[in-house]
Amino acid sequence: MSLNSNIHFSKDQLWNDYDSTGTIADKKIPWVLRNIPPDVKSILDVGCGNGIITNVLNESYQVKGVDLSEAALKQVNCSTVQSSSDNIPLESESADMVFSSQLLEHLTDEQLAGTVKEFKRLAAKYLLITVPHKEFLKICEAKCPSCGHVFNTNGHYQTFDIHRLEQLFGDEYKLVRHDLGGNLHRGYHPALMHIRQNYGNRYFNPPNYTMCPHCNNDSFPLIKGNLISKVCNGLNRVIAPKSPYWILTLFRKKL
Repeated sequence: MSLNSNIHFSKDQLWNDYDSTGTIADKKIPWVLRNIPPDVKSILDVGCGNGIITNVLNESYQVKGVDLSEAALKQVNCSTVQSSSDNIPLESESADMVFSSQLLEHLTDEQLAGTVKEFKRLAAKYLLITVPHKEFLKICEAKCPSCGHVFNTNGHYQTFDIHRLEQLFGDEYKLVRHDLGGNLHRGYHPALMHIRQNYGNRYFNPPNYTMCPHCNNDSFPLIKGNLISKVCNGLNRVIAPKSPYWILTLFRKKL
């Protein structure tokens, strides 16, 4: 996660409008609750954001939220720690379960390696992790109109499937179960994306609160499609399937 990403996530309005579609409240929270093992009493929620899930967990468990954004933590109802995920100032095995929702994809390779170590250190029994499933990062790439920098508008650096998650955690934790969930999202064929971006000069129109990580520009006027982009999009709708956006994994510490 870049310094400019930290600036982006420090904005109060971003967190006030978080989950405006209700997808997390309606689909993710019940899904997460169903997958918490019955012997869990305490949970460390790393990358808790504004507590949309954390506050619900706190109704039934002893919960501590961890996030780098002070603005996000203002809305968390339980005990919190303001910290990066790769160096959390807590004792080892601080909670029965470490929970993380939509965090790992935002980390650089170095931050991811440190965060994986922290998850393993801090969990006494379980890891419950959700991330985007097989995300094609170029789908959400935008080009900054100010400096020309191309970047993922979600601030995502990593993509995951079950095999990569097992590679990251499987040395010390055994996979108990995994599941796919969330809204269906259509992928994009890499060759068509190459044509759309490089010959059609057509990138993703960013959502509100997008900030260029290179120059901090936050003004992105709507750009209409052209013939090349429309042809690519049409072909893609024919050949690219839809699949659930999230993957959930539950790992248990090996004896």
